[in-house]
Amino acid sequence: MVLLLSLVVAAAPLPPIRSARFIEPIGWSTDRHTVALRVFYGADHPEYELCPGYLDAEGKPFRTGLAIVVLRDDAVLHSFVIQVPAIEGKCTPVAAAKQALEGAKATLDELGIDRTAPGVALAVTMDKGKTTSRRKDDALNSTWKEKWRARNGAVTPLELVVSLNDVVEAGGYHAVTTSLKWTLRRGDTERVGSLKLPPVEWSEAMVGSFKWDLMAFATPEGEARVAIVGEDHINMRGGWSRSTVLPLEAVK
Repeated sequence: MVLLLSLVVAAAPLPPIRSARFIEPIGWSTDRHTVALRVFYGADHPEYELCPGYLDAEGKPFRTGLAIVVLRDDAVLHSFVIQVPAIEGKCTPVAAAKQALEGAKATLDELGIDRTAPGVALAVTMDKGKTTSRRKDDALNSTWKEKWRARNGAVTPLELVVSLNDVVEAGGYHAVTTSLKWTLRRGDTERVGSLKLPPVEWSEAMVGSFKWDLMAFATPEGEARVAIVGEDHINMRGGWSRSTVLPLEAVK
């Protein structure tokens, strides 16, 4: 995902969970290893026309796509596209969206997903450390660390330390590398893990900007089970999004 929007659209679109912009948990299995997520995915921009029937649970319109994604221990088990993004140029008919949604719900019932107990999206805070910069030729190299905490009230079941390096060349072209180290707390135990994200290139052209954030979800009992890093490049023509599911369950 180091390409700008014009190239991303020409290539095969990323799966919904890999291009997620907003995610909501909608239910868990009894053993808490399987979760169903409502995923709003793909590019979003005010210039795109609103599609009929593209309304969220609160009745608010959206221009992204909508999917139901099922994760089993951080891996995608099912991915049901309910409505495609408006940017793809063809709205999903209301009847087709309803049929796809009913099919997804039937699969969730077969998997034993309890949709009456969706769990919670954890509140996330971030503290940024000091930035160190040095210039070499026409490039400015900046490094810093961020500490992200996913909280459930006074409890912090998940904490990430993020190390970032941003090389900015003439013309506002950025090359960003990101590595993560996290601590997962469950009861009296702690588990640690690490991951290096793929490099990102983005441009300040067309009022471009880049940001990344953390989405974390807990079971009804408050255990953090799913964490997703979202990366977004936004400009006047739209931009792109990429999401990475952290392998929390793979860490022993």
